[in-house]
Amino acid sequence: MPFYVADYIADTMHLSTVEHGAYMLLIFHYWCTGKPIPDDDTKLARITRLTPEEWLTARVAIEGLFSVHGSAWHHKRIEEELETATDRYERRASAGRKGGKAKAMPEQCSSNAKAMLKQCSSNAKATTPTPTPTTTSTSTGTKTDTDISCNDAEASAPLPPHKRIVWSADAQNFAGVEDGDIQVWQEAYPAVDVRSQLAKARAWVMANPTKRKKNWYRFLAGWMSRCQERGGDTRAERGRELGPDGTPLL
Repeated sequence: MPFYVADYIADTMHLSTVEHGAYMLLIFHYWCTGKPIPDDDTKLARITRLTPEEWLTARVAIEGLFSVHGSAWHHKRIEEELETATDRYERRASAGRKGGKAKAMPEQCSSNAKAMLKQCSSNAKATTPTPTPTTTSTSTGTKTDTDISCNDAEASAPLPPHKRIVWSADAQNFAGVEDGDIQVWQEAYPAVDVRSQLAKARAWVMANPTKRKKNWYRFLAGWMSRCQERGGDTRAERGRELGPDGTPLL
């Protein structure tokens, strides 16, 4: 999570030491879950590690730093940073897919051409007429059916990761996670063993079947971010892993 010290100090000069700690825990929780915090004093006290009485005292000073509406605490700056991080990830993932696609398309077209030549050769030996590729006239010239097939493949737009990555109830696993996604996470969170954390995230989802997400990409990105903030896998292996709601994994 980006942290701007000057902006933070300017906004929190009125907070006490305890209130500073509580506020930091709230914005960290907001960033890791990627969604507003429920306006529930019991949950808010648990997130801030305060007793219910201590939280009610701290709430008076902290509440003004959030926008409380719709039974939830919203934070404009965190939401802007989350949107920026999501856009940056999608651009990198899209660039990775385009790079792989550009490499694969010439190979596919070459394979189609070789198959056509082989078929034509076989037909000639059998003394049957050689098939002629279908042609289509366009404003830029004449294209064969092989050209059209390649162009159609190029025109198919890939799904963005927040729509592509889903939870498969049948396979009990994440579906749609590509190598490009793993590479982006590994670069963004260098202390994290991404494949190992994907397995742990899968185990957590299987153990919590009622906690389904609308955006599984954001769930996984948040999972990797939390692991990085705890020091990565080397440090995490010495303690207990926590799920996205802060409860320990079994």
